[in-house]
Amino acid sequence: MSKLQLKSITCFKKQDLIGKDELIIKLGGSLAWSATGFGKDTTRSLETVEPRQFTNQIKLELFEKDPGRDDFLGEKIIDDKSEHFGTHNARFVDRGADYEITYEVK
Repeated sequence: MSKLQLKSITCFKKQDLIGKDELIIKLGGSLAWSATGFGKDTTRSLETVEPRQFTNQIKLELFEKDPGRDDFLGEKIIDDKSEHFGTHNARFVDRGADYEITYEVK
């Protein structure tokens, strides 16, 4: 069994044209974290998100919250193969947005 620890999220370009982005991160289909106030060059720590244990693989998803339906910004499938242990970055570039999530697999 492996453990996924989210480290940080950085906004290089926000998705909303007006106002700040409100982000949602899901792990394995469940809400893991959400926050408001994201603009260009905003970085926030995700160290307070409880590490998730998983077997085989887990899906990391990023959404930008909107009235009605949230905008899906992308997903990263993280597996538990030993060569993927350590710290990595997942880039989410879609719908005009550009975000990077740093995470660690143990």
